[in-house]
Amino acid sequence: MLGLALSALRQHRLRTVLTTLGVVFGTLVLTASLSVGLGIQQALRTLISNELMRSVNIWPDWDAELAGSADTAAAEVPGEMSEARRERLRRALARRDAQWKRKPRPLLTPENLAAIRGLRHIQAVTPFAYQDGYVVFNDRSERTDIGAARPGDAAFGERIVAGRAFENLDEPSIVVSEALLYGLGVTDERAVDAVLGKKLRIETRVRQRAGLGIYITHPEGGVTSRIEAAILARITKQLPQLVEKLDLPSTEKDILRGLVTTQPGETSELFAREFTLVGVMRAHAQDEQRGWAPFRVDGDVALPVKTATDFYFAAPGPGDKSIHRAVVLVDREENVERVLADIRKLGFQTWTPLENLKQNRLMYLLIFSGMTCVAVVSLVVAGLGIANTMLISVLQRTREIGIMKAVGADSRHLQIIFLVEGAIIGWVGGALGLLVAWGASFPADAWMQAMAARDLDIDLTASICAFPPWLPPTVFAFVVAVTVLAAVYPSRRAARVDPVAALRYE
Repeated sequence: MLGLALSALRQHRLRTVLTTLGVVFGTLVLTASLSVGLGIQQALRTLISNELMRSVNIWPDWDAELAGSADTAAAEVPGEMSEARRERLRRALARRDAQWKRKPRPLLTPENLAAIRGLRHIQAVTPFAYQDGYVVFNDRSERTDIGAARPGDAAFGERIVAGRAFENLDEPSIVVSEALLYGLGVTDERAVDAVLGKKLRIETRVRQRAGLGIYITHPEGGVTSRIEAAILARITKQLPQLVEKLDLPSTEKDILRGLVTTQPGETSELFAREFTLVGVMRAHAQDEQRGWAPFRVDGDVALPVKTATDFYFAAPGPGDKSIHRAVVLVDREENVERVLADIRKLGFQTWTPLENLKQNRLMYLLIFSGMTCVAVVSLVVAGLGIANTMLISVLQRTREIGIMKAVGADSRHLQIIFLVEGAIIGWVGGALGLLVAWGASFPADAWMQAMAARDLDIDLTASICAFPPWLPPTVFAFVVAVTVLAAVYPSRRAARVDPVAALRYE
């Protein structure tokens, strides 16, 4: 029966080739759509680390008090107007007034951080308290931003060019940049190792949140020096006495007295601590600047996370002190949405790259689902072509079918012959389609990687055309199933041919 099927296909070579090409094309499109869809998802996961997928960035909700003020304000709006307009104006005026008074609620205080740590599925909470200050070494000082780094952070460890990174969350150590160390007078490369283990002093001055402030602006630009900051602090302390010496009306002096009076809890005193220099880091390389990195250290000074947090909260300041943001690490990726909901119930704003990735996944799913549908339709069209070809073959081979029945072939044998013909077309077309798709994946990969590097500045190391072990056999089985099903009706038609009528058929 296999020989008879092959013989029939050879007798109509052109028709067989064209039918097989339809199957090849459908298999190629189906394989390409599935392969590229899987490859893009794998590439996204390669670019975004598993830890990043489980991280949640949280910060105080600055609009919390603003929204509350706008909703509950009961300001009078005089004038003749409709109640609807009066209500709109009342809310707009209240919101505009609250915009200048808004404060974040709730704050990222130690108590609230402890409450977040107590939530389910939280693996770690890393607070980041950023502040500026001066680093002092050998009577030289540099103004800088003070950041925090995690012990064992691979990205931070790769930037260390001398010494070591942090080993503990609360060690009294400091890592500074090469540029900052150069500004502190360590200009020779050989002198860098000699500085390790020395004490560096960090000084900060708490700024008043309200009142009259004095600032220095250099015409040529630049930052305020440590000495200039100390002068400003001393002048600020003397402002209440200086007001009395100003040539101003008494009403204006009264206003100034209210502005320069130091509020309870506010201070302009110097706060300083010493830390041991354990490492020197280089600046970020160009390829390290892309994307959102929640644990990246951007300043010239890094302290261990807990040391930086304790230093921030230990410094006296006005009112409640709150850190700027924190990063929550969830135990498993599937629990991220649950943790997001719990943190938002506490009143904090949140963001996670998993939300963006889900949107991208949906877009790719829609695109490649459409491509897959087109591939399936093309295979169905190829199947209809097979069915049509075999129906014509039944008509052309009516006398042949009658002879086979006359010499002992029954209906089951005839059905098997035609089903084998469909299976052969599916086998050959599916195998060729898979082979062409696999061969085309290499230039397609090179082209897409070059395009990503040129237009997006992204170095794609993973293949965009993925061929997992299950893909080729699954596509091959589907293609063969389609072609065999397409041969079912023609085979049943051939089996019902009357042998007597077939022998008389011309």
